[in-house]
Amino acid sequence: MATTMLGKDTIRGNFAECYIVIDGVRYNFMQGVDLEIVIEYEQKEINVLGATMKEYHNSMAYGYGKGNFSFNTSIMNKMAEEFKKSGRNTYWDMELTVFDPDSEANGMTCVVRRCLSKNDLLGKFNSNGDISTAKLEFVFSDFEMPLKFTPLHGVNGA
Repeated sequence: MATTMLGKDTIRGNFAECYIVIDGVRYNFMQGVDLEIVIEYEQKEINVLGATMKEYHNSMAYGYGKGNFSFNTSIMNKMAEEFKKSGRNTYWDMELTVFDPDSEANGMTCVVRRCLSKNDLLGKFNSNGDISTAKLEFVFSDFEMPLKFTPLHGVNGA
């Protein structure tokens, strides 16, 4: 009999936690609306004698993230002001934990290091009553995964 995932094992994003660390100070970045952290690989094509198909080899990686946050904090604006005044880049770390108390998968934590903002929203409003959000885009130089999802029943021989 085939094993299928149960609906309860999906992860609801509203239980996520997000923190950023800037100059040693840890901030609860609870303003998050959505966020994705991605690593992309630079691939080299490999020609193989006697074959009609190319092979590929990952040679480098590039990390970036993007998300939307409620426009109600000046945490990121401080870094923009510092850059404007001194030309100093402010690097920061981000810790994202997603979990769901109903899921057998439990949760996972991704920590990205040496992040650098690609943009910063300095001001915004709308008069139609919509909630104001700010888009954040960043790059990062390192990551670790201290907590990984628990394999679900039927996956990896579980």
